[in-house]
Amino acid sequence: MPSFLLQSTIVMATAEHLLLDKTWFDDGRLFASWRPPARRLLHQTRCNLHRELHRSLHRSCVHLKGHGGVKGALRRIMQQQHVHRYVARFDVARYYESIDHEVLLKILRQRGASAASAAVVADYLRLPDRHRSGRGMTAGGSLPPLLAAVMLIPLDEAMSRLWRRYGLFYLRYMDDFVVMAPTRHKLRRAIKEVHAVMSDLGLGLHATKRCIGRLSNGFDFLGYRVVPGAGYGLLLRVDAASLRNSVGFTSRGPTTVASGGMRSVGVVGGGLGSAVWCRLKED
Repeated sequence: MPSFLLQSTIVMATAEHLLLDKTWFDDGRLFASWRPPARRLLHQTRCNLHRELHRSLHRSCVHLKGHGGVKGALRRIMQQQHVHRYVARFDVARYYESIDHEVLLKILRQRGASAASAAVVADYLRLPDRHRSGRGMTAGGSLPPLLAAVMLIPLDEAMSRLWRRYGLFYLRYMDDFVVMAPTRHKLRRAIKEVHAVMSDLGLGLHATKRCIGRLSNGFDFLGYRVVPGAGYGLLLRVDAASLRNSVGFTSRGPTTVASGGMRSVGVVGGGLGSAVWCRLKED
């Protein structure tokens, strides 16, 4: 077994519905394996929750299926960059590890989750929590991305209210989110609200993965360096990981971007780690 994979003792913990097989840590994150009947139940619960919470899952939460993903997020930023002058980008510190079980379950119930769905989620959170800390969620599988979206619904709602009042722009991918505002005062108001919501949820913001300042200076978001440019709509500097996933390379350099929504690819410097600039198509 690889050294970076810490395998736990097999857990045969049963609940009313779920049977946990084993848990392990990989790169500092907790993973769990469930028995086949439990996996089917978790998949069905995810589908049920999507239906039950449909009205509470904001379009600003772009990592959810049908909400645009990374490509859609970047396109929406491109469309808004001419309206705003200031930006704040944040990342929740140790997001999965910090999720409070009772807070998450309360949000689920308040937003319309059925008792059956909430019971499955409660078991899903509790069984891998061997130390009974009441915090933390396993990574991997189909349910965590949805629960990660649900946990920050109060933030989505708060930013939606500020959007209607101040004309702000906000979107979120999992726990990575950005706010843009036309004035410094309105951005400060949004940041104050962000801190208040995080405190209520028992979450904290990452100390270094953040950016507050003028939009013209650019900011990092979802593996890209977003730099508004006159005449270009939006410039993106792709980092090495995104580069490997998005750009096809030949011996002469990059050839295409796999996503049909990008064009005008160029290389600054040489080699795979170089800065690559892409321009999004405007539909």
